[in-house]
Amino acid sequence: MLLTAIAEPPLHLQVSSAGHAFVLVATGLTCAGLIGLALRSWMRTGSPLFLLCLIGGALGLLTEPFCDVLGQIYFREQGHPVILFTILGRGQHLWGAFAYAILIGLEGYAFSRLFVSRPARTRFWKLIAALITVNLAIEIPATRLGLYDYYGSQPFNLTGFPLYWAFTNLGGILAGAILAGCRDWFRGLRLLAVPFLMVSCFIGWELFTGWPVFAALNTDAGFPLTYPAGVVSIGLALAGLSLLARVFTVEESDEGVDEAPGVLVVDVDVDDPAVG
Repeated sequence: MLLTAIAEPPLHLQVSSAGHAFVLVATGLTCAGLIGLALRSWMRTGSPLFLLCLIGGALGLLTEPFCDVLGQIYFREQGHPVILFTILGRGQHLWGAFAYAILIGLEGYAFSRLFVSRPARTRFWKLIAALITVNLAIEIPATRLGLYDYYGSQPFNLTGFPLYWAFTNLGGILAGAILAGCRDWFRGLRLLAVPFLMVSCFIGWELFTGWPVFAALNTDAGFPLTYPAGVVSIGLALAGLSLLARVFTVEESDEGVDEAPGVLVVDVDVDDPAVG
């Protein structure tokens, strides 16, 4: 097994004009709707938390090139009308900022609200399963629209979207947990730290869970190494989620009580302005 040079992406591939137009409009309208809801929440509660989560989600696009290079993803540039910026030789698109605001920003805000309510553990896992299903429902068609590609010896790549990414794309949940657990700190001017938290949690979760596959992809070992690495990455994601569940959820028999063994009690009013 040898470390190899950074694999060359399929630079020759052209962006699908129809696919790009559809995704740009769909993500742009959805993002605009969420911004409207966030502004309404700000006026209602006096807290801009929701809006700051969306901003932080959009800024998460700045970390995408690192995942692209390590995880061997290529967002097609040939024929693309708008490239927002280029880092590590990887151009990023406007619709990506909209998508990140939706997927990371909304995820972080929603789970911050969920965790302060101390949900039942089974409810948490059902939401995780639903979130992974939604991720698959978005990513699989998106790869078929000719916008981006996963290349190299990607494990569990049955549809064009390697399934392990559905587990490594959950960094917004970590941000939500921190917002819920440290809600007393995120007040006043300290709320301006929220966008940075969103970005850091996203890329932090990607590296925490994805490093086995990233390492395996960038060798010449191929599938005999990337498939076991994919299993380890999924296992790390499930372990991380289990830790969050242990801290921020309760067993069904304990739901609504003040204390539970092994559970950090987060006693808040869900309508508290500090949580949006």
